[in-house]
Amino acid sequence: MKIRVAAFAALIAAAVLFAPVLTSYSVSPATQAYAGQTFDPSCFDGADPVSVSAKAAVLMDAESGRVLFSKNPHLMLPMASTTKIMTCLLVCELLDRDEKITVTADTTDIEGSSVYLTAGETLTVKELLYCTMLRSGNDAARTLAKACGGSVSNFVCLMNLRARSLGMYDTHFANPDGLPETGHYTTAYDLALLTSAALENELFAEVCSAVRVTVCGGKRTLINRNKLLPQYSGMTGVKTGYTPEAGHCLVTSATRNGVKLVAVTLDDGDMWFDHRMMLDRGFEYLRDTLLYDPGELRAETDVAGADGKTVVFSNPVPVRASLPQGVKITYRIEKPQFVYAPVKRGDALCRALIYADGDLIMTVPLCAERSAEYQKHNLFERLTGR
Repeated sequence: MKIRVAAFAALIAAAVLFAPVLTSYSVSPATQAYAGQTFDPSCFDGADPVSVSAKAAVLMDAESGRVLFSKNPHLMLPMASTTKIMTCLLVCELLDRDEKITVTADTTDIEGSSVYLTAGETLTVKELLYCTMLRSGNDAARTLAKACGGSVSNFVCLMNLRARSLGMYDTHFANPDGLPETGHYTTAYDLALLTSAALENELFAEVCSAVRVTVCGGKRTLINRNKLLPQYSGMTGVKTGYTPEAGHCLVTSATRNGVKLVAVTLDDGDMWFDHRMMLDRGFEYLRDTLLYDPGELRAETDVAGADGKTVVFSNPVPVRASLPQGVKITYRIEKPQFVYAPVKRGDALCRALIYADGDLIMTVPLCAERSAEYQKHNLFERLTGR
């Protein structure tokens, strides 16, 4: 476990260190574009403006990272137990769901919400994830943090490294549970980025979407504090939070007809209504749209070392996006002047940048349609052309 955590930390640190010179298809355009600028408050029509009670709010298209609505998106605020989204994402990435963890005395009797773990009690990682996400147990969060990082302080370092790797530039974690502490803050925009990434993890998505579960051999029944889960059509998560300092905080996600949205509000006196309203507007605004059929985006480039052959690169799967009606779609192909043999069928050595009304919304890997093997030539063959 220590080796896995150390390797993971080194990988994240390298990604942060070399971010200015590396490119990655997995980084959302919103993350790539953000450099401290503000966003338009809404993509929606001004005829029916959105108004929320929250001090800060963001509605994001989870697939592209596009911000559909925002209010003070980069205002740094405490986030209470929505902190546990990062805690549980890291645990899902680093620990096996069936691994058993024994609770230690130093992670029990934590102030705030609790599942009342006792020292010596043994639970699986998945059970502790449910305790953390559904019941918001601070004792469960600390138990996971210690098991994953070796100590709570080490785990908090991992949280901050992971935050930087996701482009959460206005976030700093001081603990794994969200209790008030100096230097513990985030923004609505950063929480939306984090949640969009976390929902890509199968275990995290499974846990945060559960309405009711029984764990510990039937000893504990946990009911999700997200009241919208059984009430709102398409709701898939994610996390509530409250402290007197942070106020009421809520992160939700929902999917309808191929459109996947994430909503965040911080310090919100009417969070259930605000999330319903924001999500409703988002689903009214966006449509799941087929942009390009398989093979429609194409690039051709020479292959050095393969008798001057060329290889065609194309999109192997359909390209879809959540977009408003009537938007103008364009694309730009990025390809090297040549590539070196051997090239294997499926190698992604080119890409297409997709724009909606001039804004970058995604990058699509273009894969080799066939292989090109390296051709060996001796001096006589080079001179005679045989």
